[in-house]
Amino acid sequence: MAKKPTYEELTNRIQVLEQIELDRRQVEENLQHQTQTHKVLMNIAANCIGSQPGKEKNAIQSALKSIGEFVCADRTYIFNYDFERNVAVNIYEWCNEGVEPQIDNLQASSLEYSQDWVETHIKGKTLNIPDVSALPAGATKDILEKQKIKGLVAVPLFYENNLTGFIGFDSVKKFHTHYDREIELLNFFAQIIINLQIRTQAEARLKNSEKKYRSFFKNSSVSLWEEDYSVVIEYMNSLQGSGVKNIRSYFDDHPDEVVKCASLVQVLDVNPATLKMYEAHSKENLIQNLNNVFTKEFLDIFKEQLISFSKGNMFFQSEGITKTITGKKNYVFFTVTLFEKYKAIISITDITKIKEIERNLRESEQRYRLIMEASIQGVYQVDAKGCIVFANPEVATLTGYSLAELDGMSLDVLIPPGKNKDISDGNIALLASGKPIAGENTFIHKGGRQVEIHFCCSPVVD
Repeated sequence: MAKKPTYEELTNRIQVLEQIELDRRQVEENLQHQTQTHKVLMNIAANCIGSQPGKEKNAIQSALKSIGEFVCADRTYIFNYDFERNVAVNIYEWCNEGVEPQIDNLQASSLEYSQDWVETHIKGKTLNIPDVSALPAGATKDILEKQKIKGLVAVPLFYENNLTGFIGFDSVKKFHTHYDREIELLNFFAQIIINLQIRTQAEARLKNSEKKYRSFFKNSSVSLWEEDYSVVIEYMNSLQGSGVKNIRSYFDDHPDEVVKCASLVQVLDVNPATLKMYEAHSKENLIQNLNNVFTKEFLDIFKEQLISFSKGNMFFQSEGITKTITGKKNYVFFTVTLFEKYKAIISITDITKIKEIERNLRESEQRYRLIMEASIQGVYQVDAKGCIVFANPEVATLTGYSLAELDGMSLDVLIPPGKNKDISDGNIALLASGKPIAGENTFIHKGGRQVEIHFCCSPVVD
């Protein structure tokens, strides 16, 4: 029989177990937050970037609500800076239930009393005021307290290195600390909003002023393409006129027709952001390499686009993978909007970083599982009913049962007759105390022999 551990050894084991539990909880919290962050970003990006022309305001309003609820803000809003008039104009606002709107009162807020605020934004820094009451006496403090703001975060908005406004997040009902990972999320959200505003302005200027649009098209930081779909639409109409009733079935049976249609699309222009994104030194250089940029796999997405247009839709969006001229893969989210005479504006947004977050999340989960599986100590977890919900390979070695057999097994199966009640009472005491315990026990091996063990147990509280 193994030598009984000393009190000091048991104490050390309990401390090790406590640290393992703390590390496990931290990993789980980080994984949960990464998962939630990824979902929020993907939903906001999809809704904003994929919003149909004329509905961008609804997309922004919905995005403010989503991000506000996620970061526990009571009021979220967007201001434009008007430095000619020396004012800030509140253009969007979302308020949580029971929070008084302020947008009507903030249509021309003077910047005279907010120079420190503006200077922080000019430097590209996020303004973080966790406690308004701690501000020095002055106009800024008076203005914020008048709006019953307890704390706030204000993220600057930049276009072409010019400060255009900011997105704000107010805490009204109670104080809330915004940690670095939340600030990082808010900055990413600000970039999504500015990109949507850029695209919205690009589409509006195309309709209203070709001259103004050309300037914006050239300077936009979003990849924009002008293409002519008139020939391909005319060809598809001729197919339907010749008796093709099901375009999908036709393309499935004649894949070469999809390739032909792709060749009929004419690229009229691309902006410098597109050349930069695809590492092309000129528009001609990019056009000559379109077969490398849009790979064969992209043809499946193009087929869905054509099918959508054949049904009379004027807007299409999807995700896919493109390649730069040098061969680097980019995960992209793109939209195609048809206008009069079947001219089209295509916007392409690089979402590679979001995909990397998703990949890192999977890798983090895999690393955590590998740590548990590689442990030289038996590690298992039981639910409130005493059934095993997780066991690592070492537990299988100790008990003789396979991991599949252990999954869902009642712990009573492993406990010698007569000790079940003692173990059950011990589990109840453990849960009641909320503290780890350690001691000795006996397991019954699958082969019938008894295995003496030293154990450390810690309650898991959801």
